[in-house]
Amino acid sequence: GGKGGRRLCVGVSLWAATLPEAGTSEAGGPEFVDEAARLSREASADGHTIQANEDQHDPDEHCPPLNCINLAAKLCADLVKKVVAEGPSLATEDDFASALSCFQKVLGETVPSFAARLAGDASGGQSSLLERQQSSCIFCALDLDAGTVFQEEGAKYCFAEGATERSAEELAGYYAELCRSQPSLRMLLRPFAPKDSSKAEALAKLRTLLPEGVVVIEEEAAMYRNLDLGSCGLVAQYQGNAEAFSAKPALYDFTQRASLLPSAPSYLSVSLTLPEASRSLVLPKVESWEELEAMLRPLSHFFRQVLSSMYAELRATDGREKNVNLGSAQFREGLTRLGWVDAEKYSDVIFELMDWRKHRSLSASDLAAVEQMDGRASLQQLDAFRLWLCDAVRQRQASKASDGGKTVEESPMTMLVNRMDASGSGSVCFGSFHKALKAMHHPSASSENAGQLREVFMSLDLSGKGSVSTQEFSCLSLLSARYQLKRVAFVRAFLEKTFGSHKAAFKAIDVDRKGSISADQWLDAMIKQHGYQDREDLASCLNFIDKDGSRVLTNKEFEALGGFSEDQLVQDLKAFRTLLEEKHGSLRQAYEAFAGESSGAAGVDAEAFVAGCRSMGLSLPSTPRLLFNFLDAMHFGRLQCKDFLLLDSLDIVERLQRASDNLRPAILSIKALVADRARGHDEEDTLALDDDEDAAKAPVDPTAQWVSLHKDLRDATEGEIF
Repeated sequence: GGKGGRRLCVGVSLWAATLPEAGTSEAGGPEFVDEAARLSREASADGHTIQANEDQHDPDEHCPPLNCINLAAKLCADLVKKVVAEGPSLATEDDFASALSCFQKVLGETVPSFAARLAGDASGGQSSLLERQQSSCIFCALDLDAGTVFQEEGAKYCFAEGATERSAEELAGYYAELCRSQPSLRMLLRPFAPKDSSKAEALAKLRTLLPEGVVVIEEEAAMYRNLDLGSCGLVAQYQGNAEAFSAKPALYDFTQRASLLPSAPSYLSVSLTLPEASRSLVLPKVESWEELEAMLRPLSHFFRQVLSSMYAELRATDGREKNVNLGSAQFREGLTRLGWVDAEKYSDVIFELMDWRKHRSLSASDLAAVEQMDGRASLQQLDAFRLWLCDAVRQRQASKASDGGKTVEESPMTMLVNRMDASGSGSVCFGSFHKALKAMHHPSASSENAGQLREVFMSLDLSGKGSVSTQEFSCLSLLSARYQLKRVAFVRAFLEKTFGSHKAAFKAIDVDRKGSISADQWLDAMIKQHGYQDREDLASCLNFIDKDGSRVLTNKEFEALGGFSEDQLVQDLKAFRTLLEEKHGSLRQAYEAFAGESSGAAGVDAEAFVAGCRSMGLSLPSTPRLLFNFLDAMHFGRLQCKDFLLLDSLDIVERLQRASDNLRPAILSIKALVADRARGHDEEDTLALDDDEDAAKAPVDPTAQWVSLHKDLRDATEGEIF
């Protein structure tokens, strides 16, 4: 504990009970399923045909001990006792690292087998389920309670008098570095103040910087479950706001509600039915093991019953009906038994792809949606989505204006984000994305084929977690901007091929010899006289080479097209980002400096952007106006803070390409499996046909083929427990 509500929590999962050190305490040794159940399971396993390449698991590998609650809690209590005795209070942020280092030291002394694994010294790979679960079964959670140290004047955080003051963006970098240096730190609680207006952007940046597996939980985002509602109240809350629960980590904090601990099993029963990404129970600190054991007795009985019933048999024997959905392990095993040669390689990839609700299960319709997809969207598809979005916003504003309504001038991207994230949670799932676009009458959202929208969403959700932060969603602008650069290259190649040189091209279009070409003249001449087909290519080219924003091209601007280089512009953008951070400390502070006294409320227009670049003494091959045009991918005419922050994501195209390269082969392979199965069924149908020449087969329904695959996967694994 420390000042305010700051605290260091030692966390364990049930799998900590399987560590060698957990079975040597006064909590007793591990207790597995009773002997009769063990023999029954082994008998069922003997009756199951084991393939030559199939692992034969130990019966207990998938089963933590029945007394796992007591074993894990005793191990945790021992760690807490030693850390409290040796560690500092959390008075300043300097103490965070000290407390975590103390925990690492205690961990090495108390649980050396786990400490060695955490440090990467354990021999062998983490191939088995048990080894994978053990690799993260002990961790730390740091509760920052940052709201108590936030200074609204200046928007700074200071954890103690005289300590370093940091902005939200700087604090995000500090937290990320702390997590990288302390691999046991796996959870950050309340890292930013609710009153901090820059919190959403800082959270988005923090999540991009954090090592994989580190969880961030915010108090006001409903991740802190309100225990006063009771378990039934949480169900009602979920029914009213499912998005607050879907694929998000949940915290059940009993430290201030110790009287509710006897009811913990009822909360957990509800939690296990909700689509939460994870659930963590925070227990109050107690003085003795006996007191903790008594406190946990209801939970211990609950888990003993669950484990006894789940792991007694390989196959269900209670007459239960098959689950209509497929779990991950069941999906993989079923595909293996149906003979998919790539099951081991790609089944998890396909499952994670189609489990877009992150419920850890696939329905027949979820699986059938693969038919509509080829992979993540291309840059061309993303730019086409940008064009549709800009046009939809223009039509909406024009309609309001014609009806005499008040219009609010806002970026198309800002408008869409506000529609999707109406609750202000800072993240968007596919359901919210689809719902917002359906309300805006996107053609794919209104049809049964939402494959195009899934591909767009996946291009932003590169980690496959099922949701994207609002700042990550803004990367759509960056991806569109990169394709607009390719449009410029297409036009340049056409001019060189058609006219031989840019000087000759300008002369051919400037028929009245004014020495300039208007936007309308440029478009009319290229389309009507010279047969260029894509109007958007021409618009993008005009936007990038029009250095002064006059919508009129001079001979000098036109000739500059010959030296235009996408690679050079990207390099200049990276250099620009570095200069902004050196000059202003962070991209957010740079934005505020460019926006001037308005604090960026109206954004930064081209004139202010060029002036800001000049005040920095910017000298790059690419002009300030060209940098502005790239960042203003939506052609809104002003840059917002999120546009400046995109400079931190300039590698998004390369990351998208890597993610696409991993996904497309998996989709092609499982589509090939479905096609092969369909051909096999067609041959059976042909053999069954009469000699009647008029006999005709009904047209093949692609969806039915996937539904058939889903049913066969369930049949192949009927009655088995996964």
